[in-house]
Amino acid sequence: MSHRLLHLVIIGAQGAGKGTQAKLLSTEYGLVHIEIGNRLREMAQEQSPIAPRISETIKQGHLIPDDLATEIIELQLGGIPPNTGFILDGYPRTVDQAGQLHHMLHGFNRLEPQPVFINLEVPKSELSKRLLKRRQLEGRHDDIAPVIKRRHALYHEQTRPVLDAVKEWAAVIDVNGNQSVEAVAKEIKTKLPNGKSGP
Repeated sequence: MSHRLLHLVIIGAQGAGKGTQAKLLSTEYGLVHIEIGNRLREMAQEQSPIAPRISETIKQGHLIPDDLATEIIELQLGGIPPNTGFILDGYPRTVDQAGQLHHMLHGFNRLEPQPVFINLEVPKSELSKRLLKRRQLEGRHDDIAPVIKRRHALYHEQTRPVLDAVKEWAAVIDVNGNQSVEAVAKEIKTKLPNGKSGP
């Protein structure tokens, strides 16, 4: 493992392989992996007033409100040591969230080195196959055809525009996600800028 101070965001439609690649990158470069989806699923199981709302939102394939998603991310980003990099997985999912992320990173002095958005491109037909297979393997209740269709529509309507919105303050690299896990990881490593070495 080689420590590098990288500020990464991995983005792509559900089923693009964000979680898999984020874990590989976090191990490779000593980054903190912040995965909002798992945290939300944990919150949905907790005994709290907001748990039923989160659970229903996930089941229906809708996006979590911007303020809640941002609050979760801010708490986790704030706990990372200054000399440690991170990779965000599942946030931002809207242009408003991207604006909030920029504000957060500025406040945490995390705009240098420049954040990098890794955009995983995978054909829609392949995404659907992957998600239905994931339901068989993991039993995810939100991986059913109607919800998958809704989530793909939301991605193109609300998340895809994030890539253009962040170009003033972040780098965006496009990666062919329709390859083997190893080939995708290799392409990402090839396209990443040279991050600062950590201790």
